[in-house]
Amino acid sequence: MEDEKLPTGFAFSLAQNKEALNYFGGLDKTAQTQIKQYIQDTTTGDEAKQKVGTCVECLAKRNTDFLNKI
Repeated sequence: MEDEKLPTGFAFSLAQNKEALNYFGGLDKTAQTQIKQYIQDTTTGDEAKQKVGTCVECLAKRNTDFLNKI
């Protein structure tokens, strides 16, 4: 079974942004998994931070278009 745990930096960032947290929580499991994979598919810490920031900013606006760039 796939690990359901969120990447730590993403979890902390979501916790600080209620709009993003609520939107992410309302997404189906497939979309949530795609978002987690998007963040985890990084090669550097800086890249991961950038992706977390992008995710949280977009989710707060109820936008998942960043997933189309995968």
